[in-house]
Amino acid sequence: MARAFRLSLAIPVFDEETVVPELVHRVGDVLDRPAGGPREIVFVNDGGTDHTFGLHEQAAQKDPRFIVVSLSRNFAHQAALAAARDHVTRGAVLLMDGSLQDAPEVIPQFIDRYNQGYDVVYGQRVRSNEPWPLRLCYFVFYRMLAGLSDVSQCRWIQEVLA
Repeated sequence: MARAFRLSLAIPVFDEETVVPELVHRVGDVLDRPAGGPREIVFVNDGGTDHTFGLHEQAAQKDPRFIVVSLSRNFAHQAALAAARDHVTRGAVLLMDGSLQDAPEVIPQFIDRYNQGYDVVYGQRVRSNEPWPLRLCYFVFYRMLAGLSDVSQCRWIQEVLA
């Protein structure tokens, strides 16, 4: 049974103008499908120099679910994620990169797990085209995360996002 909740999707972006139209379309399409409650999508432009911000502003004029924030300069990915979290107004927050390396089409799977009663749901890319040193860093990060958290209480899904 789906629990009623309000969902915010927080997406930091940096010079992503080539994927903005597809990102807006795919995210909007995916969030039109599941039941559950109101939705909002917060795009945070991390000081990019291309037309990403303008494209997101145009999308926000057409769809009231889109909220656009622009940082004064590039503060890096984690700061943009924090800014996105600071601007969400809904209860459940889903963080996603704006590069489309992570497919918006897996969002319903996260929502399903949330509806099953899980408080925290995260995805881990299990196949990647990244260079091996970066994949090693990811491996170490997820092992540290599992070691520092109560894994029996933390539930996650693994999706092939590549």
